[in-house]
Amino acid sequence: NVMVDTRGRPKVLDFGIAHLSGDDDAARLTNTASGQLLGTLAYMSPEQLSGDSSRVDARSDIYALGVLLFESLSGVLPIPVGGLTLPEATRAITRGGAPSLGTLDGRLRGDLETIASRALETEPGRRYPSAAELAGDLRRFLDHEPILARPMTSAYRLRKFAQRNRLLVTGAVSTFVALGLGLLGTGAFAVRAQDRAAQAEQAQTEAARFEADMHDAERRALADARSAVEAKQEAERQAKNAEAVQELFLSVLDAARPARDRGRSMTVLDALAATTEELADKEFDDPEVEGAIHQTLAQIYAVLASFGPAVEHSRIAIRIADEHLGSSSPEARSARVWLANTLKFMGRPEDARVLFERVVESLDSPADLSTYIALGHLGGLEHSKGSFARAIELSLQALQGLRRLPTAEPGDVLWELHRLSTHYMMTGQHELELEAAEEAYRLGLEVGMQDLTDPLDLPSQLANALDDNGRRAEALELYQETLDLSLEWYGEGHRAQMLRFNMALSLANSGEFDAALATLGRAYAGMLAEPNRSDRDLLLVTKGMLDTYGMAGRSEQGLVWMDTQRPEVPNNFMGSLVQISRGQLLHDVGALEEALEVTRPAYELAASSLPAGHAHLINALEVLVSAAEQLELTSDAERYRGLLAQHGRQLPGEQ
Repeated sequence: NVMVDTRGRPKVLDFGIAHLSGDDDAARLTNTASGQLLGTLAYMSPEQLSGDSSRVDARSDIYALGVLLFESLSGVLPIPVGGLTLPEATRAITRGGAPSLGTLDGRLRGDLETIASRALETEPGRRYPSAAELAGDLRRFLDHEPILARPMTSAYRLRKFAQRNRLLVTGAVSTFVALGLGLLGTGAFAVRAQDRAAQAEQAQTEAARFEADMHDAERRALADARSAVEAKQEAERQAKNAEAVQELFLSVLDAARPARDRGRSMTVLDALAATTEELADKEFDDPEVEGAIHQTLAQIYAVLASFGPAVEHSRIAIRIADEHLGSSSPEARSARVWLANTLKFMGRPEDARVLFERVVESLDSPADLSTYIALGHLGGLEHSKGSFARAIELSLQALQGLRRLPTAEPGDVLWELHRLSTHYMMTGQHELELEAAEEAYRLGLEVGMQDLTDPLDLPSQLANALDDNGRRAEALELYQETLDLSLEWYGEGHRAQMLRFNMALSLANSGEFDAALATLGRAYAGMLAEPNRSDRDLLLVTKGMLDTYGMAGRSEQGLVWMDTQRPEVPNNFMGSLVQISRGQLLHDVGALEEALEVTRPAYELAASSLPAGHAHLINALEVLVSAAEQLELTSDAERYRGLLAQHGRQLPGEQ
């Protein structure tokens, strides 16, 4: 209930959802007194959530103010509740245990940490009794005076006196030190009078060293001053750009007014187009502001899947950044990352790769956020073409950089962890897959799932990892929850079909073949109906269907389905995996020559991407050995046995 206007001023709309102070029960808010739950969950006090209205008073508002103070200083909620159910969130808040501000940021240790901790006490009696007392302690902190929430020890009072009277204390200490040094020097001179020549030489050396130290200190002070000026300039620049982007959004909203378009209902894209037309005639005094506006428009259009205008605005933003800030500037690299990402979604991966690689060229110099994000995307492109070892290498490099970069957000780290988990999944490194998926999911809960661009990707990949590690009951439950949310939020679409595909594989591994085949069939039909379907994902579902038919002992039905639905398979990595599964079915029905013909080239293509010992490669070689032996192709059988041994596997009966 605290809003911020366009000038950055807070406005209290309704703060006091607990009840008015005083003894008159009639003065209490009716909804609170009747036990109804009102308020924003993360900001509600433990006593509000307990439902006991007799314990709710003004100190509940102190708790909410404490949450606002904590979040304003640290950027995170003291007790994150994003992604939790209401009972889980209630337990987390009533249990308390918010971290100290100092553990999140060392600069917040001390009085601020103490003030926030007292405002967030689980027991109302241990909080500030009123907002006035909380405000009073905050004013005392700003004035370097002792706060009431901290015991008044002598050392604490002395430290506060020193902060308030820094010049006086510094002068006194300097005088004391000078007097001490003078007395010490006099005593030393008296004791060592016979060594005055040596003393003079040593004093000259010390003076030279002192002068050098002073020059060094002066240089450091100047550097610190320059850094402070640069930081201030950067803050002013960002504020200026933010104000310009804010005006842009206001103009978009203004364009949607019925009076502007004679009552016709306008879509977001209509309003954006109208705003873009107005921008074309506008002259900008600051090219940096102009670039920021075009970059923002590019991002909005990309999110709305309107890729043509997104590309156009991205190219304008890049041109402006290159001309006025330099092609290696953070603004230019960020704009290239966005354009590359848009091109990737448009099905132009090689064009995207060129842009990502240009951003990464600066990795040997101080790298910024865009550099590591581009590295991660390059890993994703390697994944798409089946180069999983290279994908893992790039993803780990990006993750290492993001973890040590102060400007990186938790969201940047969690998406790279998510991407890394999918790489490990494809190489069969399932423990590492689960480890990365679990960390990404935990970070998602901390950030708040509702704030993520694709909040369902994290639980979906975690379910995949759980299933790959044999925890199928947990995986199926998470798949179903995620599918239900996907259908509720997005309806039928690619996301829902991929969730059905993954859930079907888990059902098949649990022996529920009829349910698995029905789910796969629905996923395949749904993907075919998509106008911009992914051929790679359609091949994934095809392979899943063939594998499930084989596991169910219905190989002939699987081949019939294949001939009907997918008679042609592309000669790429995903196509090779489909052909390995098809070769297994052909072997099972006794079509040995065709099994050899299909499986041999598929194995060679898959082996160029998958690591030694991968289950897909072993399955292919077992088919090749068996088919060659039954056809009495002895030399071929021996060669395939040798390859199988290189993968660390032997057929039954071998020593």
